[in-house]
Amino acid sequence: MEGTAQYTDMKLGLGDTALRLGVLEWMKVSSMNNVRLGSSYVFGALYGFLLDEFDVHWTQDICFSTDLSELLKDAAGITELTPFNELDFEQYGLSAISESELERAKEIDAIIDTIRRAYYEQPRLRIDVSGEYFGDIHAVRVPELGILFYGDFVFSGVFGTVTFSEGSLLMAGNGYEIPAGSIDINGNRVTGINWEFVVNDGYGIWKQANGNFEVRSVLS
Repeated sequence: MEGTAQYTDMKLGLGDTALRLGVLEWMKVSSMNNVRLGSSYVFGALYGFLLDEFDVHWTQDICFSTDLSELLKDAAGITELTPFNELDFEQYGLSAISESELERAKEIDAIIDTIRRAYYEQPRLRIDVSGEYFGDIHAVRVPELGILFYGDFVFSGVFGTVTFSEGSLLMAGNGYEIPAGSIDINGNRVTGINWEFVVNDGYGIWKQANGNFEVRSVLS
């Protein structure tokens, strides 16, 4: 049922099919280290979108035991499935895909390693307020840190707006962290390596005793 819940959430919030599929790709990457959990969200939601493409009114009588794959088979007119061990994956270019995915995995590993060192070896700027992010953003789960977003994107909320240029944002616990080894504070504008933060009125940045920084309301 996780996938149908995700389908409902995305269906209500996003109207464009390409954008929905883009979010699903993000989900797949961000849950790569939790395949059992991630696949249920991704494939369940994809079943829903595919059934919509076949104009199947599948949401009317859905229950816990509903098999979306069977509904999709009926909608596509599939009467029999080829056994898995008899499938010819080379017709889909499996070898080329496997090679390209291996290279992509190496690139992601290198990116993660660089970013991981940045978070371990320098102070961090902590934001314990929820926000929204959009842009050319990638995500990956780093077990000992949290979910890591990186790329060219914007993160904004009541606290202000952070613009990243090949930068990174870590979602850890109930908040977010940004590498802050070298920052320049000029009024409400804070500049770090690969990011710029415009702080909204009512919020400020405080330096903690351990060298880290914290964003919080001036009333707290």
